[in-house]
Amino acid sequence: MDWRDLEAFRAVAEELSFTRAASRMHITQPALSARIRRLERRLGVPLLHRSTRRVALSDRGERLLHHILRLDRMWHHALADVTEKERRFVLVTAVPELGSVVEAASREYPGLTLEHVLAPADAALPSLELGEHDAVQGNDRLFHPLPTPPNARTETIVHEPVWVMLPVSHRLAARPVVPLSELAGEAWIEHPCARDELTRLCAAAGFQPDIRYHGSTMQLVEHLRGGRAVSLIAARVRPPAGCVVRPLDVDVRRRLFFAWHVDSPGDVAALLLRELRQRYWELAAGNPAYHAFIRSQPHQFRELTGEPAQALAG
Repeated sequence: MDWRDLEAFRAVAEELSFTRAASRMHITQPALSARIRRLERRLGVPLLHRSTRRVALSDRGERLLHHILRLDRMWHHALADVTEKERRFVLVTAVPELGSVVEAASREYPGLTLEHVLAPADAALPSLELGEHDAVQGNDRLFHPLPTPPNARTETIVHEPVWVMLPVSHRLAARPVVPLSELAGEAWIEHPCARDELTRLCAAAGFQPDIRYHGSTMQLVEHLRGGRAVSLIAARVRPPAGCVVRPLDVDVRRRLFFAWHVDSPGDVAALLLRELRQRYWELAAGNPAYHAFIRSQPHQFRELTGEPAQALAG
């Protein structure tokens, strides 16, 4: 099979336009069309749906593109390894504070060019499957765990509790544990894309939340300080002035995970996993209540102790 035919198909698949793909390949449109037809005859399946208005991938075309991207990725990794040229590693993090692990990886691997992308995990995992990224630090939704791509490996960083942030003046602020049902009459902040999580938690406690504010809790913190709202919050978050973060009487946890492509360098993945756990531990220490909570039940946070990442480099 002619690799140039696969390159032609990849160009059409990514551009979804024969005109743009031909320009990218520096060939004429008839020559490009001939390559695609030859590839389809060779495989015996249609790879594209063509019309006068648009080009779309068939199911078989989607699968072939996936394999082409993986082969291309493996080839570039092989070249870097054999020629000892610069290696490149693309890391996506969903938690901004965990992005500092890039510095540790750069120190450990001075010949490694490490790109860092801040993006939600549900958007990054499909790109990981296609080989566009090497690794993703993400977090599951509370009631909808994200599926791991078949060509990726995953380790848990921590199962992080979901707590509540209150103003210091709140009647429940001094409680060591806050009963969720006693927040039935409060106005709530709804974090982006988290309405389902909030409504399901509150429904289990017997009430419908009064959602009045929409956006990041930390960006809307003045409503909290002013006593106008309460909010769910990750337990690791250090409360700003005028607020407290308290455990709920319902133990709900969100998995923070690290996923990496099977063709990505295992030694770099192992280092990043260790650094992610270490950095998370440092973040947790910034919230004394949460730090004490972890120490009181180490069996619930076993991923933060030991060195399970050692097996990854093998």
